Amino acid sequence: RSISCFRLLASLPYMSIGADIIVHSTSKPDLTEPDESYHGISYTETYGKKAYIVKARMQLMRDFGVYPAAHSAFLLNLIRD
Repeated sequence: RSISCFRLLASLPYMSIGADIIVHSTSKPDLTEPDESYHGISYTETYGKKAYIVKARMQLMRDFGVYPAAHSAFLLNLIRD
């Protein structure tokens, strides 16, 4: 089991409540602040619980171009040498 925490709470005994891996993340505030590259959208306000994956997909598509659907990617992989 892992526990992902936004706030650094050094006094909380994570290991005693069953955590094997502790991750302190500072990347999540980017989801709540307006993103100027997408006309000031706030991902958490617009997409709620899906904010992280939506932001990842939108920015990857913008930066790298379109990508195939899962089934198409599977078929493309079949014809590779």
